[in-house]
Amino acid sequence: MTRLTLPRFFYQQVTSCQPDLLKGSLEGKTVVLTGANSGIGFEAVKHFATMNPARIIMACRSKERGEQALEEIKSKTGFANIELWLLDLNSFASVKAFADRFDAEGGRLDILVENAGLWPSATYDKSDDGWVSILQSNVISPAYHALLLLPAMIRTATEHSTTPRIVVTGSFTHYFVDIDENVVNSPNLLGSFNSQEYYTQRSMTDKYQDSKLLELFFFRALQSKLPSSGPSIIVNTIDPGYCATSFNRKDQSGLSKKMSDWMERRIAMTTEEGSRQIIYGALAGAGSQEEEESLKGAYIAQSQITEPSDFVLGELGIKAQEKLWNDIVGTLSGNDPMITTIINGWKSL
Repeated sequence: MTRLTLPRFFYQQVTSCQPDLLKGSLEGKTVVLTGANSGIGFEAVKHFATMNPARIIMACRSKERGEQALEEIKSKTGFANIELWLLDLNSFASVKAFADRFDAEGGRLDILVENAGLWPSATYDKSDDGWVSILQSNVISPAYHALLLLPAMIRTATEHSTTPRIVVTGSFTHYFVDIDENVVNSPNLLGSFNSQEYYTQRSMTDKYQDSKLLELFFFRALQSKLPSSGPSIIVNTIDPGYCATSFNRKDQSGLSKKMSDWMERRIAMTTEEGSRQIIYGALAGAGSQEEEESLKGAYIAQSQITEPSDFVLGELGIKAQEKLWNDIVGTLSGNDPMITTIINGWKSL
């Protein structure tokens, strides 16, 4: 039974991890990282840049902020093979354009870090694709992005005899969420989270936590659906911990803001410390078949494989995970027939 108790949480926050992997080598490899211009994404790119990869692609929504981050990383690390590609996860068209560009220009893909995310809006507004931003940007679009780039990762595994990885930035906040049985049993689980009734009844903190649980569900499901034979792909989700970042202060006021300020002063890790978990998810156990197998579908915290919440592992959570997979794949396939082609392609491996 796994619960995030307060003692365990505080212990994790004050125990900084320093994995030896920070000095690893990525020679010849390509890394793609979303949400790369700030926070733990920015710090992870800096770490990757010291490992001499063939190429790093920073996927960012803002061209201006992305260019500033890129130049700063080049200046601080001396690494020049970094590119900025624009990606707006609140637009399926932008995700598709990124994947099409990678198909034309990207070549091999060894490490894909789905790190970008956002805090929910105070108002119920839908994107042009018909989804509230927190759901599209934190759950559906990362799923779409990863699925579209999977063929490149499978080719990389085959052509270079390597084991590519998808690393997802999750959150310990998923421990605080149970999905009501009526919602799990609803005809469309994903649609329930997109409804105005749900959105207006849940606090912004709750909606963020929900999105991290759904994200964890999807990528655990993705690992379980990939074939056990043929090219091997590792999918894992990391918890960077509670880090001192402006992300924590979104739309906060009153007691909530005071509590956030206190936590940042007393127990928050730096974004650099949080970024070490991305590095662990991307490099741990490389070259050891046994260790790599153990990392498939893993949830990682404090540089070790950790059980996710009791709800995730329980009967109702397993049912919710399967329903969410079907809902997301159905939604994406209806938007882009390539998703069906990709899934049928790996099933034949």
